[in-house]
Amino acid sequence: MPYYNRKEYPKQIWVSQIPEREVSLLRENLAGIKQTTFVLIKKEEAFHQLSEKRSRDIIFLSSNQSLLDLARDVDVPAIAYQKPETDTFLHADMVVEGFEEVDMTFLQRVY
Repeated sequence: MPYYNRKEYPKQIWVSQIPEREVSLLRENLAGIKQTTFVLIKKEEAFHQLSEKRSRDIIFLSSNQSLLDLARDVDVPAIAYQKPETDTFLHADMVVEGFEEVDMTFLQRVY
């Protein structure tokens, strides 16, 4: 079945170290989705929770490479927020410079 026909959604979207403006854009884009819980999580809590979580029930968004690496190590799909003015490049399943066009279809493709 092609990905665009799948109706699988992550149960939770964990967000850590993303600017508030970008978080607001993402929340607006996902406003109608009831199957998924949006969770803002602090860096320290993200380290703890990711090291305990070995499931594909979540998708993780962050601008912190060490958190993104940990997500990859425990098989949690991850999206990196690359700040436009940053010289270093982040590595994740997908990298974005903003959340204006990130919607559930986009997240499904990464998930």
